[in-house]
Amino acid sequence: FCFFAVANLLFFLNLKLLLNKSAAIIATFLYATSTIHFISLSWISAGEYIFGTAFFLASSYCFSLYQKRKRNLFFVFSFLLFLFSLASTEFAIVFPFFIIFISLVSDTSKHKAKEIFLSLKQLFPHVLVIGMYLILRLFVFPLPAKEDYKIILNSQVINTFTWYILWLFNIPEVLKY
Repeated sequence: FCFFAVANLLFFLNLKLLLNKSAAIIATFLYATSTIHFISLSWISAGEYIFGTAFFLASSYCFSLYQKRKRNLFFVFSFLLFLFSLASTEFAIVFPFFIIFISLVSDTSKHKAKEIFLSLKQLFPHVLVIGMYLILRLFVFPLPAKEDYKIILNSQVINTFTWYILWLFNIPEVLKY
């Protein structure tokens, strides 16, 4: 049920962003049928990816409604849903970047710099929470320093990123070998 809610939310965001119903359907279909969801849909312990995405997209949608209608209730819902997303999964820290990206791509006004600055101002509470979260996560509750969990920036990062992109297009991982 939650995955179908994610697909519907993604469709509406795609429609807002792409301004083309066919393109929104195709983009949503590619997302919904991607093999990358195999683990999160088959293992209940990986459900945070589905729940986190649902909260993330719902927060984004409410934030876009807030920007359009200027009703504070939409901002409050957006912020609460963002907190639920961050509590579900760490990928929610990209929320401000996602909103700015949507503003850059979908905004048709001639005053993009002004719109971006306004979005950044509106996102201040989100950025503040992310800052506190990162301080807590990196210094108070750091990642375990075990071999499997070390943060390493090397050529493997590019390889992993490449396979995430290929999974997006349903390329099977078996080709890696």
